Amino acid sequence: MKSVELISKKLSGIKLEHKAKGEFFIEKGIAGKLSGHEDSWQAKRASAELLGFDYIAEGIDKSHDKRDHWGRSDSERRGYERSAYDSIEVLCKDLKVDHVKFHGLSKWKKETDIFAFALIDGPFQTLSSLLDYNYFLMSLIQKPDLIEKGVELITKEIINIISTAVASGADGIILGEDIAYTKGLIVSPKIIREVFLPRIQEITASIDKPVVFHSDGNLMDILPDLAKTGISGIHSIEENSGMDLKKAREAVGDNICLMGGFDLSNFYEYDGEELISKVRDMLALGQDCEPYIFGTSAGIIDDNLPLEKIKLVYQAVG
Repeated sequence: MKSVELISKKLSGIKLEHKAKGEFFIEKGIAGKLSGHEDSWQAKRASAELLGFDYIAEGIDKSHDKRDHWGRSDSERRGYERSAYDSIEVLCKDLKVDHVKFHGLSKWKKETDIFAFALIDGPFQTLSSLLDYNYFLMSLIQKPDLIEKGVELITKEIINIISTAVASGADGIILGEDIAYTKGLIVSPKIIREVFLPRIQEITASIDKPVVFHSDGNLMDILPDLAKTGISGIHSIEENSGMDLKKAREAVGDNICLMGGFDLSNFYEYDGEELISKVRDMLALGQDCEPYIFGTSAGIIDDNLPLEKIKLVYQAVG
């Protein structure tokens, strides 16, 4: 079964014996080591093929001035240098989006047979990064009406961005929404349910492509609510945050695809047969919790992971 068909079936809720695997990103340094290519695109493509990935994800192309489509300053690391708006009032008045292009995504579609997700920040992730983070958290309590307005405006723009992604060939959408940490949600379940989940539902209703919800941390408090928003999959399932596939499956019901679950710490704590055994244990659990797609809970093959162990893990998946 080809990758696009395999991932599409799993995201539609079909339980299969076929194993599937993938990650969001393969970082440039490790891609070069895996593939032997100096060219960044050729290295990523060859690495994904070498590891047998069935899916990959690609974000919006970066602009030349190191600002992204929301106006956030790119610090060339994970995160942003400073907030793009001084207040929620200014954001609601001046919010704008530009430079929304998906040339990288289009390349995956034109030159490979891999299922290509567009990775797009969701409403929580976007709003919390456009404002000073502490100010954002305080405003959730002190300025709820303005926050709701800001979330509404951002959601409309996200839907427009998704339309561009689909027109560029996206097979599905991954919404990046880091709403949790190791012990639970960053804000109260009530706020997530009332302010943000209705917007996730608005997003899923706006397109006919599968939407996967990604968040690190422990989501157990809102998984049943999240399952009702129309999403097709949930990614991360962080073992070190008290999540596991069985708990997640019980919380979301039979049809939502579970993705990830393999902790990056396994690459450092285990070797050889022990590491292969960890992979097999995850696959066996995944088979009991179908539909399931194997991958790391981080979704990233980063430059610090041991090269030979990366090969070993994905060869063990088969």
